[in-house]
Amino acid sequence: MILSPPIKKLPPNAKGQVRYRFVVDVGTDPATGKRKQLTRTLGRLKEAQAEYARIAVRRHNGAFVSRNKMT
Repeated sequence: MILSPPIKKLPPNAKGQVRYRFVVDVGTDPATGKRKQLTRTLGRLKEAQAEYARIAVRRHNGAFVSRNKMT
């Protein structure tokens, strides 16, 4: 059974552009134990589907590293 990614179509913004947004769980915060989620908003459905697939595969393989402000 193939599940479609949870991508939502957003209403047009002030410029009339339609955007697509998804939220994906990326693990838990080791310090707090709370769930970490990643939100992405993209301009095209194909881009959103590709980005969701990339994140989901990397998360499943254990290779996903989220952005960090620490240098």
